[in-house]
Amino acid sequence: MVLGILGLGPDGGAIHDTHMYWRKDDGRVTVSYADDMTQLRNLKNQWIPLHEYGTFQLAAYFPDHPFETLFMRNGAGELPLEQILEQGFDHSPPKVPTCGLAAGQRGPTGYAHAHSAPCWTKAKVVKFPQLKGTQVAAAAHHCQFCSGTYPTEAAVDQHVQVMHIDRLQARDFRDAITSGFAGVRGAGAPPRPNGYSSGDYVCGRCGDGFAAPVELTRHLKACRANDDNGDTPAADELEN
Repeated sequence: MVLGILGLGPDGGAIHDTHMYWRKDDGRVTVSYADDMTQLRNLKNQWIPLHEYGTFQLAAYFPDHPFETLFMRNGAGELPLEQILEQGFDHSPPKVPTCGLAAGQRGPTGYAHAHSAPCWTKAKVVKFPQLKGTQVAAAAHHCQFCSGTYPTEAAVDQHVQVMHIDRLQARDFRDAITSGFAGVRGAGAPPRPNGYSSGDYVCGRCGDGFAAPVELTRHLKACRANDDNGDTPAADELEN
């Protein structure tokens, strides 16, 4: 088995790591489960397991810092140059804590570790050998929510999803309400196509209605993408 036991939890049960790093068939580094079944599937898809960086817990902190454990274990050289640029690490290299413990890792007490101020004392800036001899492009793409600038649109999107997700969701919900709300049509909004739901929270772009604000917010992104492409969203797309 690949699952690594780090020790015993407070209840006396074994604590298992659940995830590990992989190199996908396109060369990019990602995170996936470390169980045997997932390994077989990933290997079939020609992914390469990065066993040398071990396994780890997927703590709530992790999605905003997906490569921190890799960097703490001296794996910065694994990221392809394209992925480094997309993440904006050439302009704003991340720092790694000096505590030596990954977020979620079980410490001596058996409880999951959470970073605190002492962890960041003398935190080290990650250095990417891939950038040696590479001219850093001008950061021409601006964040809509702060003064940050990034070299690619992908880097901006990553930044917004991590640092401004609450503001992004609030903006989308505000746009949805402005376009149509509680059955009141937005200016120029099309009638609801046959077969579309008819909840009180109405999308002003396609005319579909939803039973709750959160459903409308979730729908809006897909609807906007279809609208930008000049397509009429299918009913099953809007319900997912």
